[in-house]
Amino acid sequence: MPDMGGLMAMEEAVKGMTVDELYASLEEIESLDLDGRAEQMLSSAVLGELVKKDPEGVVKRFFGPDLGPRDPNQWVVGNAFMYWAMEAPEAAQAWFDERIAAGDFEGKTLDGSNPLREQFERAVIGWVLAGDPTAAEERLLALPEVERARVLALGNYTELPRKARPAMAGMVRKYLPEDWRLNALSGPAMHTMSKDGYAGVTDYLDDIGASREERRYIAEDVAPSGLGDAQGRVKPDAIGPMHEWLQEVAPEDADGIAGSVLGNLWSETAEARVGWVEGLLANGAGDEVLVGFLTGEHPIDDGAEAQRLAGRIKDPARRAEVLDHLKGGGK
Repeated sequence: MPDMGGLMAMEEAVKGMTVDELYASLEEIESLDLDGRAEQMLSSAVLGELVKKDPEGVVKRFFGPDLGPRDPNQWVVGNAFMYWAMEAPEAAQAWFDERIAAGDFEGKTLDGSNPLREQFERAVIGWVLAGDPTAAEERLLALPEVERARVLALGNYTELPRKARPAMAGMVRKYLPEDWRLNALSGPAMHTMSKDGYAGVTDYLDDIGASREERRYIAEDVAPSGLGDAQGRVKPDAIGPMHEWLQEVAPEDADGIAGSVLGNLWSETAEARVGWVEGLLANGAGDEVLVGFLTGEHPIDDGAEAQRLAGRIKDPARRAEVLDHLKGGGK
């Protein structure tokens, strides 16, 4: 069995191989007397590189109508198709539609769904949506109902042009179950945040005509991403700008969201989190910062300190609610 250093060197070497060399390496790996783990590691490294360098070839080589959910090649084909659809969407869609017509994507699970078809559809619908929202909706409705929600909820919308965002959001609102909608709308916002920061998310929220509920959910989802440095540590001087952005995009809920975000920074010390909350209060934030902070998923363990903070809530009714919450153990 090759040592781990040798395996790692092999994985690095495949990055410089041509497509022909990668396919030859697959055949060589199969001929070697390797244990299962070593063979899997080497094959995965080669296949991972092939998926990037020859996605169309990988799809056509490894796809077959008998490719089921337990087949290890399913992830290879699924990932390769995603790359192919990004490189040559029209060709990928044409091939996919031919295979559907041939019956190669009949149900593979007990509920009649086909996970590989769902993955392919997510790639295709995202591309179609960018150019023809009506055609994308028609394609979605042509799917078996059991697959429709999963395809739409997990769709590849991260690279949609801004003009297609309203149509995407409309489909999500129209066809997804209520408890799936907010998460589906938040996914592209998270991607946008990673590329364009808070300003990009502001544009996204405006483009999709986000409701107050959607703004609150998405803002709370993405806000923490603007707080960390390269090592994931909170930058104290980023807390003020986060709160200012929340006031811009979700003015009615900004204080509550900010408090909840700080309350859920469980990797930070309670002392630090309390200090940041008090900093917001000193700069004009209201009661809801304290409410959000004290009723979040990761409350501070110091009961006396929590009681002290709750006592600073000016509204008697809100203060009573939080004190009752704390008496119940924060549940």
